[in-house]
Amino acid sequence: MRYYLTPEQEAFKTELAEFFKREIPPGYNDRIRCSSALEVDMSEEDFQRGLAFDKKLIERGYYVMHWPKEYGGQGKSAVDHAIFNESYAYHAPPSITDRGRNVVGPGLMVIGTEEQKRRFLPAIARLEAITCLGWTEPNAGSDLSSINTTARPDGDEYIINGQKMFISIAHYATHIFMTALTDTSVPKRQGMSLFIVDMRTPGISLSPLISMDGKRINIVYFADVRVPARNLVGEKNKGFQHLAKTANYERGSVALPAAYKRVFDEFIEFIKRNKIRGRDLTKDPEVRHRLADVAMDLEAWRLICWRVVWLQSQGQVPQAEASMVQLLRKKVIPKLHKLLWELGGPLSQLKEGSRWALMNGKFEYYSQHAFNIHGQGGIAQTKNAIARRGLGMPRYQ
Repeated sequence: MRYYLTPEQEAFKTELAEFFKREIPPGYNDRIRCSSALEVDMSEEDFQRGLAFDKKLIERGYYVMHWPKEYGGQGKSAVDHAIFNESYAYHAPPSITDRGRNVVGPGLMVIGTEEQKRRFLPAIARLEAITCLGWTEPNAGSDLSSINTTARPDGDEYIINGQKMFISIAHYATHIFMTALTDTSVPKRQGMSLFIVDMRTPGISLSPLISMDGKRINIVYFADVRVPARNLVGEKNKGFQHLAKTANYERGSVALPAAYKRVFDEFIEFIKRNKIRGRDLTKDPEVRHRLADVAMDLEAWRLICWRVVWLQSQGQVPQAEASMVQLLRKKVIPKLHKLLWELGGPLSQLKEGSRWALMNGKFEYYSQHAFNIHGQGGIAQTKNAIARRGLGMPRYQ
């Protein structure tokens, strides 16, 4: 696939690169805890620094540039927004990992009521509302329809009981965009609904979990949580169908391959300037071939993401292509970091702070992060989704 940017889009790409280079604090990207695209856990100081930088994006009109003007955006195209996302992820500025601008907001525009759009979208656009995604549960990871959380109607409210698991950013989110069963008498895919819930509502509590790559995620508990019926998003009992559309906004982003391209480029620059265990890796034929192989994989991942962008710009829902993006993610990330780990040898296991740590400990951190590929379904489930949605094959039992 080939794609071409207009002269105006090329100029915008240059403008963004200059903006990020100018505004990112000197030395910021030398630290491990700098990548918002890779979802590195944040201290309170990092959170406030990221919030301040995102405010600059809002002031420049970048933050929700792809939204309609009536909701605080610039009305820019999906391609313009992808150019921003790619540059943002590659340059890795201080930022918070809000799901509002790229998942919840676009989802509300498609399935939300006019009242919900007026109530939530301007707040998301101004970062007055920070949203997390409450889709996964202890028994609902790869198959999001296996949830057990319920929402029972009670007058003009719903009473929610259950728990969500592995929820990123829930500890500083103001709202959660979540699934719950509103009809337990039918198969779960036919009885699921979507809600947007204020995290300060009585009955909601959190327990932190630390993932194997050191990031904080959360268990979110719901105990008789009363939610206004007007917070039901989309049609009742159609949540699974709505979720399939909404998830594509998250899965097809060009940001993640750009973030890992930065990891790759940083390593290339590192071995150009440094020997590892006395070896000049740039002159080793086997290393050069393996690096070239990873470079091609990264570019393939990037291009299928851009195909998703193009399909979205044409008003299409790229479900099969979004699953292809996920399959490449699950293959390329471990491959990249396995290579870094092997080339770094024992020094790649040293954490930030050690005088011998490679790239200030980034080798060790990124290698730990490489195993975090379970989200959004396993490889087998992702291939089945491609076969079903892209090739028209029947569901595999």
